[in-house]
Amino acid sequence: EKDEDVKEILSENYYEELNRQRALAKFRMDSESLPDNPFAQYNYAVMLQRSGNTAEAWDQYQKAAEITFPQRYLHYQTEILEDALILGFADDIDELIAPVLRRNDHDENLLVYSGWADILRGDTKSGSEKFEKAKKINPDNESVLYAIKYKETMLP
Repeated sequence: EKDEDVKEILSENYYEELNRQRALAKFRMDSESLPDNPFAQYNYAVMLQRSGNTAEAWDQYQKAAEITFPQRYLHYQTEILEDALILGFADDIDELIAPVLRRNDHDENLLVYSGWADILRGDTKSGSEKFEKAKKINPDNESVLYAIKYKETMLP
C-alpha cells in the first residue's frame, strides 16, 4: 500500500535491475582501482554471481582468495562457497575452508559446506557426519536445517 511512496522516495533507485547494473559497474571500478583489496575483489565477484556470470564470478572469487581473507570472513560471507558448490568444485571448497576449520572445528556454516564438498565427491557418509556435527553445534541454523533435511530425504 506504500509502494508509490517508496517509489517516489527512491526515485530511479527503485528499479532492481538498474540498481544491479549500477552496483556491477561500481564494484568493477573498485576491483580495478583496488587490485590488492580482497573485499573489493569479493564484492565484484558477488555482483557477477548475482548477475548470472557464475564462471566469471568464480575467477574473481579466486583472485580475492589469493589476497587472503580475515579468519571469520567465510563464516559470514559464503558466496564464494555457494559458487564453488554450484560449479561442483569440492576440492576448492575444502581448500578455502580448511585453514579456518583447523583453527575452529565448531563453525557450523563451514562444516555444512565441507559436508557438501564430501557429497559432491560421493562420500555421503562423511558429508552426513559433518551435517550432524553442525546440527549439534547450532540446531537452529538454516543452512544446517536444510542440509539435515537433504540428508534425510535424498541420501541413502
